[in-house]
Amino acid sequence: MALHTGTTGPVIRAVNMEPEVLRQISSILSGARDGILRSTDFAVTQNGGGAMSVIVSSGFALLSGTDNSPVQGQYHCYNDANVTVTVPTANGSNPRIDLICLTWEDAFYSGSLNSVILQDVAGTPAASPLVPATPADSLVLAHIYVGTGVLSILTANINGTTGTNNPDVYPFHPMRAEGILWNASPTATSITTTATPGTVIAGTPGVVNVPANRKIRLRYTNVASNSAAGSNVTQFTRDGAVIGTPIFGYMATTGQYLAITAEFIDTPAAGVHQYAVNGWVSAITRSEQAMGSFTVEDIGPV
Repeated sequence: MALHTGTTGPVIRAVNMEPEVLRQISSILSGARDGILRSTDFAVTQNGGGAMSVIVSSGFALLSGTDNSPVQGQYHCYNDANVTVTVPTANGSNPRIDLICLTWEDAFYSGSLNSVILQDVAGTPAASPLVPATPADSLVLAHIYVGTGVLSILTANINGTTGTNNPDVYPFHPMRAEGILWNASPTATSITTTATPGTVIAGTPGVVNVPANRKIRLRYTNVASNSAAGSNVTQFTRDGAVIGTPIFGYMATTGQYLAITAEFIDTPAAGVHQYAVNGWVSAITRSEQAMGSFTVEDIGPV
């Protein structure tokens, strides 16, 4: 197994191109999107039947340097086999939250090493533990809930919201270097709610991890029909709160179909968010058909 920092061969300085310049080019080409490249890359899973360690899978990732951003540019990391990362002994009195991080150590900017590592960043044990700060030049791959006195880390403790006083409202998802962060097809939904925030369209909630200062485009398309003449309203939500401008529609008679198209550009705070599409009606029943799509897309920096 080897955790790689790029291709082998002569250093780039030998051909008169600074490594920093190459990393800046990488950042430009990726739209400065940090994260894993595919959903299975650097996946963090339970180690066998359970142990005080986790397994990090192979894969590709892009990681921007934070010691001198944006000049430092973006590093390319490749892991060619599973890596076991040890989780420190659990506290006997309180739970804690740990981070599993991919961290770049570049001695040109800080420290004394030139390597990329996988590490557990242990949080502080507390009755209501907090998520520890992300180290410099790091990409968080998972949140680990380390319960009081536990002797093993199980699947339920990785990226989940289980555990008393776990601060993760939504399951933690690693950042994605791809543009499309979430894509799903809604399922049939019957809507009778007559006021905001309405009823969540089944199949649309999507949990994403958003870097700081990004534009997130939400797109929704579907077809609906009403039980009688009346108005329809479609609305995007973030973490249960409505965002953007409501999309209104009207059906003059029952049996008609209404094509719904909605789009909104959001600029959320960095972190994990749940996006969904809600609907409500005016004293009628609306049947949302299962033939549309819901997409959450990172379209670049603010």
